[in-house]
Amino acid sequence: MNIITDLFRLPSNDAGTEIMTPTTFTRGFAGDLNAKTALVFEDDRIILAVEYDFDEAPIYVDFHMDTLHIDIVQETGDIATLAQATVPVEELAQIQSAGSIALVTGSADNKLLQVVKLRVRGLENYRSAA
Repeated sequence: MNIITDLFRLPSNDAGTEIMTPTTFTRGFAGDLNAKTALVFEDDRIILAVEYDFDEAPIYVDFHMDTLHIDIVQETGDIATLAQATVPVEELAQIQSAGSIALVTGSADNKLLQVVKLRVRGLENYRSAA
């Protein structure tokens, strides 16, 4: 079987039914997050990697066109603003058209990959300034 498929397959019991382990989150990170980040654009995909172990599940990413800031909004509503994210100006059109983003979080060997909604904020200010 394909090694990539094996990585993302859920464990199963003897009957072959996938086992889902519920995760309970209690708090999030709010404020400026000073963590290493990487923003990668490939074809029509955007990947954001953040070297931080969130205690709270990220549910979507906000990109602010007017300030070029990136926020990660977590399940409790806490918002982490990425302090070290740099956004290439030539990729703004791709950000505007993207509906989702691959978000990789975690440190060392403990990484979590999830595809979350990408919301673009401040677009009206960006268009009027262009």
